[in-house]
Amino acid sequence: MCNEIFKNQCVNALNLTLTLQPVKTLIFDFDGTIADSISTGLEIANSLADEFKYKKVDKSELPHYRGLSSREIIRELGISYFRLPFLVRRLRKAMRERLGELLPFDGIQGELSLLKKKGFNMGILTSNSKENVTQFLANNEWEQYFRFVDSGVKLFQKSKAIKSILKKQGLNKSQVMLIGDESRDIEAARKCGIVITAVSWGFHTRDLLKSCNPDFLIDNPSEISVVLESVNSGRGMN
Repeated sequence: MCNEIFKNQCVNALNLTLTLQPVKTLIFDFDGTIADSISTGLEIANSLADEFKYKKVDKSELPHYRGLSSREIIRELGISYFRLPFLVRRLRKAMRERLGELLPFDGIQGELSLLKKKGFNMGILTSNSKENVTQFLANNEWEQYFRFVDSGVKLFQKSKAIKSILKKQGLNKSQVMLIGDESRDIEAARKCGIVITAVSWGFHTRDLLKSCNPDFLIDNPSEISVVLESVNSGRGMN
């Protein structure tokens, strides 16, 4: 029986268990899923607004932007698509200088430890730089949790990056779950045919994530294990 928090997702869970194999590999997004980088990212983005000629965002406006897709945010702020790669490079560099300020979301460490003990293969897929992510992991003594870090993903090419990971790591897509906090994570997972669990503690609002119809939508890191138990019990994993 599905847990009460997933009662509206039972149909998805049942559909997923019909022909697929147990999930063995978890691919985590980084910013907004593992690391609470939203406030720092906003400050950095505002510091570069004059140089790249786009609108600054006041903290009071953040709830509005959390309800918009990445493309809608770019359009509303007036960010040039031509200059976007240069902006992303500068954002990564500035974030590297402030890594010491970043903290993991509450509860994520305990869940990572539990998932590791249960034998799940875990990795990270991020638009951030590998240097930034590996330094964050080192700062928190989390290197043992992740077998791979795939970084520098272009903003709207996450599905291509996922397919590359599947090939490089020799993974069966039926045994892979993506865990992320943005609508583009859901879109990318759908294109690749892998299970997607959306998390509401990151950047995009719960309502926006729900409208994109992820396989699972959770509100606390401890619910990752509940999702996996639900899926894998139906797929033949004890």
